[in-house]
Amino acid sequence: MEIYTKEIPLFKNVFCGDVDREFEKETSLADYCPDILRLIKLDASPYVESTVINGDKCIISGTYLFSMLYESSENVSLSFTTFTLPFSEKIEIKTAVREGTVNCKIKVKRIGCKIINPRKFSVRVKSALSISVQGVEKAKICDTALLPQNIFAKKDSFSYQEKADEKTNEFTFEESYTLNEKAVPIDDVIMNYMSTEKTECFISNGKAELKTTVTSKLLYVGEGSDGKCIMSQRSFPVSMTFDDTDIEDDIIPCCEASVVSAETSVDVDSYGENRVVIIKFTVKGKITLYKTCETEFATDGFASGCRNYPVLQKFTTLLNRDPVSRIITLEGRFTPDTKLTETVDHTCKINECKLKKDENTAVLYGSYTVSMLCKTEERYENIDLTESFEEQISELDASFDICDIDCRPLEVGISLTSDGNIDTKMICSLKLTPKAYRTFSAVTDIVTSQEERDNYNLIFCYPSSKDDLWNIAKRYFVDPEELRADNPENFNAVGELISRLPIIIKR
Repeated sequence: MEIYTKEIPLFKNVFCGDVDREFEKETSLADYCPDILRLIKLDASPYVESTVINGDKCIISGTYLFSMLYESSENVSLSFTTFTLPFSEKIEIKTAVREGTVNCKIKVKRIGCKIINPRKFSVRVKSALSISVQGVEKAKICDTALLPQNIFAKKDSFSYQEKADEKTNEFTFEESYTLNEKAVPIDDVIMNYMSTEKTECFISNGKAELKTTVTSKLLYVGEGSDGKCIMSQRSFPVSMTFDDTDIEDDIIPCCEASVVSAETSVDVDSYGENRVVIIKFTVKGKITLYKTCETEFATDGFASGCRNYPVLQKFTTLLNRDPVSRIITLEGRFTPDTKLTETVDHTCKINECKLKKDENTAVLYGSYTVSMLCKTEERYENIDLTESFEEQISELDASFDICDIDCRPLEVGISLTSDGNIDTKMICSLKLTPKAYRTFSAVTDIVTSQEERDNYNLIFCYPSSKDDLWNIAKRYFVDPEELRADNPENFNAVGELISRLPIIIKR
C-alpha cells in the first residue's frame, strides 16, 4: 500500500567532555614597548572562531588575546601590552559524523611565561576545551500530513531545535569620559583592560541586535604622586546590529561578545589638566540562530477496506528540556602568603563548572580563581586565589542525560581585612540547558495482508473495558470518525469508551 514518507532529523550526542590542550608559542614585544625587566601578570582570553567536523575529528580554531603587565627597564616603571596568537586544535571524537553541530567553550587552566631576553619571551597555556558534538541522522517515517483518505493514523509529536545560521561581525566604538574633580590628573597610562559583561540578543523587524556593557579598567600614574598607580573604572553600554540578517519570529538566538582591541589616549579638560580619557575599541559579536521545529509522527495506523498492518520502527533522539536560570553567590576567605598593603585591581573567572546527579536532584560543582593586582611593602604583585564550590540545583531534577552549562561572574567584590585576610564575594548568572534522550516508535509503512477481510456489511461488537475508539476501528478496518458518528453514546470526545452497549460497525 502506497503511503508518503518524510525525513526527520535524529540527534545523537557523539562526544561530550573536557579535553586538555597545551599551547606554546615564542613571540616578541612590539617595537613601541619598553624592555621587560620583571613579569607581574599575564592573562589569556581565548575565543573560538570556527569549528569543523571532518569524519571522526573536530577541528577548532580561534585566537588567544594576551594581556601582559610587567616592570620595564625604563626607571623600573609598570608597562602593559596586548597581543594575539592564533590556535588550531584537532580533537578525536571517535565516532565518524557526516552532519552535526559543535558547541565548544575554552577555559584557561594555567598560564606560564618564560622571558628569553628583554625583548623576547615564550608563552605556554594549558586550556580545557569543553566540547559537545551532536550528530544528525535522517530517518524516514510516515508523513501524516499526506495520508490518503482510506488510511488512518494515531499521532504524536515532539519539538526540537535546529541550527539555522551563525554570524560574526566586528563593531568599532569610541567613548570618552572625564575624571572627577578630586581625581589625580594622569601623568602616564599604564594599562586599559577592557572586558564585556553578559551579552543579550534582541530580535526586531528581522534584525539581530546585541547589547552588552563594556568595562574599562584604566591603571595610570598620577601627576605628582611619586609614581603611585591609580585605578579608574568606567562602564559603557554598547549596541551592535547585524544588518545582514533576516530573522523569523520563532528563531532562538544565542550570542556572545568580546573586546578584541583597544586604543587609549588622554586629553586635557577645561582646566587644562590631563583628566579626559578617550577610548577607541573593537568588539567582536557572534550570534548563533536556532529555529524551533515540530514533527508529527504516526504511532499506529491502518487502512480501511482490507486486512493490513502497520510497520513500526524504534527511533531515539536527543531533545532539549526547559532551561533553568538562576543567580548563585560564591563566597570565600583567603590568607595570602605575602602581607599586602593595598589591592589595586581584581578579576574573577570560573575554572570549571560541572553537574552531577544526587538522588532526585542535581549538584553543580567546580572551582573559581580570584586574580588580584596588589601592592606589598616592596613592589606590585599579582596573586591568584583558587577556591572550589558546590551548589545544589533544586530546580533541576535528575532525569536529564546531558546538560549545557553557562556560568559567568556578574559582580565580584573583595575586601582586605585588618588581620591580613581577603574576603571574596562573587555573584554569578547560571543557565542550564538539560537534554534527555527520547525513544519513540513511528509508522514507516502499512502492509496489506494476503488474507481476505470478512465480507460482513453490518457487525455488532461487544466491547471490553480495555477497548477504545481507535482499537475497535483498527480491528475492523473502518473509519474512526464514521464509527463515532454511528455510535455517539459509546465514546466521549477523546475516544474513550463511556458505555458498554453493543457497537454497530457498518462496512
